[in-house]
Amino acid sequence: MIKGLSLFLCALFFLFCFIPKTNAGDAFLKGGFILSPSGGTFDLNQDLSVSDKWLFSVGSDYGIGKQPIYWGFEIEFAYHSVSIPIPDEFGGGFETFREIPFNGFGNVKFKANVSDKVRIFGGAGFGINVLVVDGLDFDTDVEKKAGFQAMGGAEIGGGKRLVLEIKIQKTFSAPFGIQDFPTRTIFYAGFGF
Repeated sequence: MIKGLSLFLCALFFLFCFIPKTNAGDAFLKGGFILSPSGGTFDLNQDLSVSDKWLFSVGSDYGIGKQPIYWGFEIEFAYHSVSIPIPDEFGGGFETFREIPFNGFGNVKFKANVSDKVRIFGGAGFGINVLVVDGLDFDTDVEKKAGFQAMGGAEIGGGKRLVLEIKIQKTFSAPFGIQDFPTRTIFYAGFGF
């Protein structure tokens, strides 16, 4: 199931790469890096490698009339795995813990032109955080939790633009009963078209 879902997410990623602008307002494709917590989605009191802190994001923003206010959608996805040491009294060794975040958000953004080639933006959104987890002492499990995000950044360039963004995300309740589920801070860089 995990490999099938990963293939589906990759296919979705490439589909959004080729959507023409006439079909999708201000479309974007971004790659992100989780800045905090240091343990990625689950802060397991260990620093993760760069390969376990990345995300992809695709979506589009649509202007509301001639106002600088935009509404839109965003889909985020990734595949992370962590090897967790098992204490000797439980058999020792390592157990692989996999998580696949797949988040969908509806956003409202305010975009303002600073110059002909630079547009800054800020906004917020609500949506669903879906987390598929496999490993440890349970089979594949799926948790869906409502969450929110706030973002700010800049779009630089003409038709195809460089997009730089800082975002914070938080779920309203912690998945899998985890106490103090962390707020995530993510840096994104990508292209708008």
